[in-house]
Amino acid sequence: MPTSHTGTPGNAIGRASRCALWLALSLVAQSTPAVSADCRSAPATVTFLQVWTDHAPWSEKDWSAHFGELAALGFEEVILQWSSHADTTVLGDPSDGSNTVPLAVLAKSARKAGVRLWLGLTYDPKFWSSLNRGSEVVASYLNRRLAREKIQIGRLASQINEVDPAGDVFSGWYISDEIDDGKWRTSESDGLVTRYLTLLREQLAQARPTWPVMISGFATGRMSPRGWAQSSEDLLGATKIEGFLFQDGVGAGHLTLEQSESYLKALETALAPPGRNFGVVIEIFRKLPSVDSGGFTAESASGDRVEKQLRQASCYGADPVVVFSAPEYLLGKESAARRLKIYWDARTSRATPPPPRAGE
Repeated sequence: MPTSHTGTPGNAIGRASRCALWLALSLVAQSTPAVSADCRSAPATVTFLQVWTDHAPWSEKDWSAHFGELAALGFEEVILQWSSHADTTVLGDPSDGSNTVPLAVLAKSARKAGVRLWLGLTYDPKFWSSLNRGSEVVASYLNRRLAREKIQIGRLASQINEVDPAGDVFSGWYISDEIDDGKWRTSESDGLVTRYLTLLREQLAQARPTWPVMISGFATGRMSPRGWAQSSEDLLGATKIEGFLFQDGVGAGHLTLEQSESYLKALETALAPPGRNFGVVIEIFRKLPSVDSGGFTAESASGDRVEKQLRQASCYGADPVVVFSAPEYLLGKESAARRLKIYWDARTSRATPPPPRAGE
């Protein structure tokens, strides 16, 4: 998923490659039917939450209100995309001057609102650029990352025992490293990826044996829908990761609705075996032109487009249906967020969503 403070992953494609990519995707779209009007839109009960430095001053009262707002929107689970990012962490003590959002406060506030949490690992802003190098350098980077994550997982597991002894708040782990159909899926890196995720999954199992693990991924058209689905099935089977969340790519501009549907159809077939969860991340934002080459800017999407995304997810049996992300694009102060929230409130109250305004 994109972050508000960093660039969107997977965008380093040259002009010639982009032309070939969109030509291929347009051919896929031509052979894919439009989103079926017969499918009822799926309930979206999960959202991502990114913890930033801006959250460090928040009090327990602030967090309780925030989780209460998410619960009122119909969200029953929240995926903490990361537990540490740059200088922000859920570990540590705010009194020492660090940018800490205490895990204990998050757990207590979520419990009060009746919301369960998935706990993300460490987000590395340099992750994508580190995969742009030779296989030996990539292998060295992944080994160092694995060692750091082992320490992080141990610290998180220790705190979980303290803040959630009854196990009524946390649902499982979320691996913050996303899978794409480009950098991760080259022939020389495929084995490195499988080894890294297998060892990481083993570390997570040692820390919390009963917790399921989820990971997410996105496609940009570099692999065919069938190839991407088969590759994802192979990776999940080898690593024993139980849950896969497919980012629909519509908000980031990686795929159109029709192109995304091709991937969903292939994934539904490939990831059907019992014991494996296949979910879809609905991108409820619309990417805007960046003011600089490295920034990411977006605004809330229209209710009409989001409804189509939700209906499409329902067509292909996605469970869970996750949004990225309610805090920014449903609870934001911008006019686009307020319009989308009007639609969402009507939807969750089973009323007929208002029609989109002209130009949306």
